[in-house]
Amino acid sequence: MLFLEWFIKLFTNEGDTVLDPFMGSGTTVVVARRMGRSSLGIDIVPEFVEMTKSKIEPYKNTLFEKRDIYGRDNKPDKGEYQKLCGQRFWTFLSGDDLLYTDIIEPLGHKAKEKN
Repeated sequence: MLFLEWFIKLFTNEGDTVLDPFMGSGTTVVVARRMGRSSLGIDIVPEFVEMTKSKIEPYKNTLFEKRDIYGRDNKPDKGEYQKLCGQRFWTFLSGDDLLYTDIIEPLGHKAKEKN
């Protein structure tokens, strides 16, 4: 955790947002919240998301408070949450409508070709 604190302090200021696209156990998200940063954690494993939600409860992370989330199933309406996939997800993260079609999608096609 000390390494994460050093890294977060080096590259962010209080109030900044820390993105962890492969959240896993949520350590980065927890440390960022504890240091006064907003955080956005992403993971495709529902158990990791649930585990992280319980860890960050004391830090009141806005990702799980009536905001947009990303998920694996085909049901976008999550009650208090809205699931974003594909282009809508990348537009939400970047604010750029063309990021998905110009960069993300071509990278996926190139990766499939190599496999």
